[in-house]
Amino acid sequence: MWTLIGSSVEQEKTGDSSIIFKIKMKRKPSHFVINIITPLLLLSFLAILTFVLPISSGERASYAVTIFLSIAVFLTIVSSELPSSSDDVPILSIFLAILCVDTTAIVVVSLFQLRLLTRDEIDQPVGGCFKVIYNITMAIRCKMGGRKRKHSFNIESKGVDVKANSISWKEVVNALDYLLFWFFSPLYCGCHYILFCCLYYEPTSGTKLAII
Repeated sequence: MWTLIGSSVEQEKTGDSSIIFKIKMKRKPSHFVINIITPLLLLSFLAILTFVLPISSGERASYAVTIFLSIAVFLTIVSSELPSSSDDVPILSIFLAILCVDTTAIVVVSLFQLRLLTRDEIDQPVGGCFKVIYNITMAIRCKMGGRKRKHSFNIESKGVDVKANSISWKEVVNALDYLLFWFFSPLYCGCHYILFCCLYYEPTSGTKLAII
């Protein structure tokens, strides 16, 4: 668990005879990488897959909440193993707190998307920022995939004809899935990269860095 880096002995120049022993130790990160960080990496990957799960399946909200609870359990376990201190907060605890915030945002967004899916295009047509988001997403996908997307359908409901170029709320939700997937993927990757850099960071003299 620990590696001895060095030790020193100093005699304190006071009226009383006293000697100060200093031991410099470094915690080995392998235990935390295998037992905590690797499962968290897999949970983060599963959290990103929330936006791959079809929203019509009806399991997205429960799936996102399960991921959030799993990360909350890891936060409890890590808090019990790490020393309690308010001066130097371990980076691993900060990392877990960031994951909890990100997973909470995924749960909120998933519930919001389920709410949008229940809207009726006749009573509440797509417009405003949702239409802009949809158009931006389609432009990005067409540019990356080199294909065009056309709407060639007619909807007739309640005696009202909807134009062929209308956008459904399901298509808006799918567009949000595409944008949110590519938003959270670099975010999680960046958090893990920073954490691994901090774990194997060699602090210089006078640098205080509480990793774990």
